[in-house]
Amino acid sequence: VSLASTTIELTIGKTPRSAFVECSVGSIKIAAAYVSDVSVRCRLPSLKAGAYDVALTIDGEQSAPTDLIVFDLLPVKVKPSRGPITGSSTLLIETNLTDVLCVFKDVGSSKAVTTEKGLQCPTPRTDKPLKTELTLVDRLDGTQRSLPQGFE
Repeated sequence: VSLASTTIELTIGKTPRSAFVECSVGSIKIAAAYVSDVSVRCRLPSLKAGAYDVALTIDGEQSAPTDLIVFDLLPVKVKPSRGPITGSSTLLIETNLTDVLCVFKDVGSSKAVTTEKGLQCPTPRTDKPLKTELTLVDRLDGTQRSLPQGFE
C-alpha cells in the first residue's frame, strides 16, 4: 500500500462474527471492523515506508503474519513547470505504482503512462490558465496520494 492508504481489508474464512477482532501491524494493535462475513477492515496507524508483519486476532487466536509493504511516492520534477492551455505537459513521478489515474483538481484526469523511471501524468486541456493540485489514484485498490506541490 502507499503511505496515502488509511485502511487495509483482510479476507478471512467464513466464521461467526466475533465480539473481539483486531489487527496487528508490527507491534501495534488496531481495532478491526467487519465489512462482511468474510472480511474485516483495519485503520492503519501512521507508518513509514518499509515492510511490516500484519496479523489478525479473532477471539484471542492470532493468524500467521503476512507482509505489508508500505511505499512512498516521490515527485521527481514537473516538465515544464507551467502547462499550456492545450494541455500536453507531463508530470514525471518516480514510484512503483503502475495502474494509476492522475486527477488534476478542478481540471480533469488522465491515465498515467508507465515508464521504466516511473509514471508520466499528461495534463488535461483547460479553457484558461489556472493552478491545480495533483492526486494519484491507484486503480487497483483505490488508494489516493496528493502530491505536496501545486502545478500550474
